[in-house]
Amino acid sequence: FLVVFLGCFPLSVFAIPAFFKRYEREELDTRSWMLILFWVVMILFTLVQTKIVHYSSLAYLPLSFLAAMYLSNSSFRIPYVRSYANWMFLIIGIVFGLALTALPLAASQFKDLLIANMHDPFAEASFTNDSIQWSGGEFLIGVTYLLLVLISAWFFFKRFMIRGLFTICLSTAICLMLYLYAVVPKIEGYTQRPAITFYEELQGKDVYVTTLGYKSYAHYFYARIQPPTQDEALTRFKQSLLKSFGKESYNGLSQENKASFNNQVNEWFINGDIDKPVYFTTKITYPDILVDGVEQLEINGGFKFYRRMP
Repeated sequence: FLVVFLGCFPLSVFAIPAFFKRYEREELDTRSWMLILFWVVMILFTLVQTKIVHYSSLAYLPLSFLAAMYLSNSSFRIPYVRSYANWMFLIIGIVFGLALTALPLAASQFKDLLIANMHDPFAEASFTNDSIQWSGGEFLIGVTYLLLVLISAWFFFKRFMIRGLFTICLSTAICLMLYLYAVVPKIEGYTQRPAITFYEELQGKDVYVTTLGYKSYAHYFYARIQPPTQDEALTRFKQSLLKSFGKESYNGLSQENKASFNNQVNEWFINGDIDKPVYFTTKITYPDILVDGVEQLEINGGFKFYRRMP
């Protein structure tokens, strides 16, 4: 719930009053259907074990509808305006504005202090990436957004709903686009760019690419890994492994057997009879792979990169 509430700001704030009040009678009762859709998505998202943000994206539609219903009615019917929604908008907007301001400031102006207080070797190594260059003015995007949130909140408290809505929609769109252009790529440079660059260099090559010690789907996309063929040694090994578990597919395995399956596949990559080069990515916190035939290529950021030739 918190992910959707914060991630869909500001519409999530203005959707809340519509959860508790029926504004006008509708022939199709769209509001009820939207409430049902929202709660079905949120309950299922809460129950599933894999918490990927995109799984809750269907909730954006009913949330948008409910927010539009509240804003439409409150724009023309002053008694429908809810002061608690305005206060929630102001408080959360200030938090967002401060966060957007603090993040580039901390990364550019207080980097050494930030690293000194880190207790995660991977994060510390990632922030030592000197290729990331900050101009020093990125924090102004957050400052601008904070000011526009305050202006929008003033409009809402004065019951100028249309003006407030126009101001916050325009400021959110522009500031987030600027943030995506000026700040997000730099943060990505700290968190995963060394690994992404490594994967991209393997595009078009007939090799195996995998990670050890952590889960990621990045290598499938950026290395453009092709579907396995029946002729590959890895496919034959996986098929024999599934037979040992008495299953025909990976999805038929229990969680415990899946973990064992993955560990044995990784062990095969390191010591097995491979038929083409294998490239490994690990975090620096993962023990060094000290096996004959496995060559450490480099250490970049918080990652270590290895290669094993057949």
